[in-house]
Amino acid sequence: MVLLHDPPILHVVGPIRRKHKKEFTERFLTHEKAQTAARRASEESNHTSPTGTTNNHDHDPHHEHKAAGWAELFSDLVFVSIIAELSHLIINAFGSSDGGGHRRHLSATDDDHAVSQPFGWTDAYSASVAVILYGMMAWNNWLLDMTYSSRFDRGADVIGRVLAFGSMCSLVVVAGTVGYGFTDSYDVSWAFRAHAVATLFSVAKYARAIFGAPADSEAKTLKLILIPFLVDALFYFIASVEVNHDMENAIYIAFFAQVFRGSLITYNWLAGGLAGKDYYEMSTKIDAHYVTERFGLLSIIVIGESILSLVSGVKASASFGHLDIKTLLAGFIIVFSNWWIYFDNLNMNIVSYHTRGLLIVYLHEALMVSNCFLAAGLGGVLSTAHAEDTPEDAQLLCYSYAVTCTCQFFIRMVTQWSTKAIKQNFKVYCMRLAENIACIAFLFLLGSGCWFEPDRSMLLSLLVAVAFLRVIVDAISTYKDYWLLSPYWDEEGVKFEKPLGDLQNPLRTQCDDMDTSELFRHSSMESGGEGIWGQVGKV
Repeated sequence: MVLLHDPPILHVVGPIRRKHKKEFTERFLTHEKAQTAARRASEESNHTSPTGTTNNHDHDPHHEHKAAGWAELFSDLVFVSIIAELSHLIINAFGSSDGGGHRRHLSATDDDHAVSQPFGWTDAYSASVAVILYGMMAWNNWLLDMTYSSRFDRGADVIGRVLAFGSMCSLVVVAGTVGYGFTDSYDVSWAFRAHAVATLFSVAKYARAIFGAPADSEAKTLKLILIPFLVDALFYFIASVEVNHDMENAIYIAFFAQVFRGSLITYNWLAGGLAGKDYYEMSTKIDAHYVTERFGLLSIIVIGESILSLVSGVKASASFGHLDIKTLLAGFIIVFSNWWIYFDNLNMNIVSYHTRGLLIVYLHEALMVSNCFLAAGLGGVLSTAHAEDTPEDAQLLCYSYAVTCTCQFFIRMVTQWSTKAIKQNFKVYCMRLAENIACIAFLFLLGSGCWFEPDRSMLLSLLVAVAFLRVIVDAISTYKDYWLLSPYWDEEGVKFEKPLGDLQNPLRTQCDDMDTSELFRHSSMESGGEGIWGQVGKV
């Protein structure tokens, strides 16, 4: 009897598992013995963190994984404020109204520290560069906090909370000084200093956990990770001093610090992996479930900023009518499509592996910045829905939506990449790839205006069509390749985890070694010719 909640994978693997029962049992028992030995070794070692709690964030599938605590959620509120300020910076620069329908120029301030835009940039271009730079600064501090919480159990450690409080105070200063971009040398100087201080607080937390008493002997790899962030803080202190003399040189120094830090992190990450995969994973002990939760929370925060921009954009219009309702719903559909694509089959278990994990981190950094631009573009277009000639907002919305689609596509491909799965279901992946290429190319052409320049109503209608196309193709492709990408289930319907390292799941190996037509033929024979999907929903 097939229950409603039984996954269709059960109808496929049944005959395969019976056919290869002996080989499956031997390989599965070998994996179980290895997992049991690893658990016992971890319990005997009983390594503790500076908080006095056991560091048991390993990859044991039977281990209860760490969840985001109240301290982590509270620290995320600081990043909410930074993301909100970055979105407002873009909205002000790209021509959203200031309440009276007039464009606000960032360079037109009355402050004594006000300066002209560096390099002769326009307000929009200068604000874009500022958002990218400040976004990377915020991302670095968030990543440090997230990795520390995943690797070390902060718990009720008083000193750890004091260091975290100092880091959050510095980030609040960053949030309060990024609102004017590069037009105020005093604000830029304080933003750079606050970022450097926040980085030093985070490095102090790591140093205390690694070198403190009792020392964590398994965290040797993390010593190399501290060097890039110390160099990053040093460069930002230098940039904060240089701002008052030459804004352009300070911007060069800040971007060089980001590139230098990223290069060192990439080298250390990959070098640690090449030195030994098992040792590197033992040293870092990144909890993939916890990382998935934190990435998801941050993505929800950014999506929430898009919704706030929607409401603010509609409120900025002089009157509220049926056109405003249509534009509001159109903008929400675009935001909903981004939520759908990102969180559908979200799986960050691969983040603990070196090359793919590093790629996912950088893709999320680009996704966060592009979502800030998208939120600003939505707010700008909706606030000028009755206007006829504000192409900057339309370009911002189209370009940022295209970059967001690109980041989401690569994140999904990296997290779900499987050469054998692609061979088995090649048409589905081709359909997904073609849909993304078509949507991205269309959005870039629409934003450039080389094709045609639609009015606001037509623009939102086209973007809604793109959003619906993405959701429909995603739903179809997920339905078709569900049995290839779904979790692993035994004959009683109990889920078990995929073994780590090079050890493949015996069930998945048998599925991959057979042709798709043979799988469907086995299922069809057992279900009376109805096929794999014929029994779904039967009782």
